[in-house]
Amino acid sequence: MAFLSESPEGRVLIRDARPEDFDAIREVTLAAYQEYAALMPGFWDDYRQNIIASRDEVGSADQLVAEHHGAAVAGT
Repeated sequence: MAFLSESPEGRVLIRDARPEDFDAIREVTLAAYQEYAALMPGFWDDYRQNIIASRDEVGSADQLVAEHHGAAVAGT
C-alpha cells in the first residue's frame, strides 16, 4: 500500500513499513513522547521501555510509515 499526500512542506509518502524502517519508527515515536519525560520523573524510564517494547513487539499488526524527502518522519 502507498499513498502520496501533498503538504505545504512537500510530498509525504504513506506506505507499508519495511524492516529497515523499524529503528527510525522507534526513534520518531520516542522523540514524540520525550516531552513527557520532565512531567513524569521516576516514571519516564519505565514508560520509555514500554514504548520501545510496544514498537518491537507488534506481531502481525500492519505498520505504516510516513516518508518525507526519503526519511521516515512518522510511523504506526
